[in-house]
Amino acid sequence: MKKTLYLYVPKCLLLMILNIISFAVVAQTTVFTETMGTVAVITTIAAHETANGFDNDSYTMSGTGDVRNTTVSTGYASASGLANIFLTNTVGRYFLIEGINTTGYSNLKLSFGLHKSTTVSNGSELVFEVSTDGATYTPVSIPALPTGAGTATWYYVSVSGTIPAAANLRIRFTQSSTLPQFRIDDILLQDTVPSCVPTAYPHMTGAFIN
Repeated sequence: MKKTLYLYVPKCLLLMILNIISFAVVAQTTVFTETMGTVAVITTIAAHETANGFDNDSYTMSGTGDVRNTTVSTGYASASGLANIFLTNTVGRYFLIEGINTTGYSNLKLSFGLHKSTTVSNGSELVFEVSTDGATYTPVSIPALPTGAGTATWYYVSVSGTIPAAANLRIRFTQSSTLPQFRIDDILLQDTVPSCVPTAYPHMTGAFIN
């Protein structure tokens, strides 16, 4: 009897550990990703959308920025290094994505590659907003970027704030300044903790073997 228990207890512990690991693996679900596709020359967002140049043909991309293959994304693990969205230093230039279905998700996190053209900017001039109806937009904060010598480069940032669940979520990037120019690439929207995953896991605190 003792020998049998000694054989099975390690196996049970291993199974519990594997179950916990499997929960951790599914703790991030990709809802939406966009690398902006490729272009040979500077192209309007409208023309790129019409040509199905974006990765996601089922969504609607629009805006007054443009799509370029210059100063390509680099320096972070998911950098695609191809086309990116360029928002020049004209107030009101924007990039909008519509049609993202986030219904059923409750812990959404959005990350993207961001390039700023000046060392004095901390990125706060780029306004990021979300909307569930296309009429009312709510700003979501972008973490401040470094300033000073050598900081006019690419960064991979994650916005901090609530991204709502909606059948048609819109996300919008808008230029609010006449100083820095911005580039946007490699957008990733994830559900970081699905509601089906418990916040506390069963665990063994001890074992008694007779």
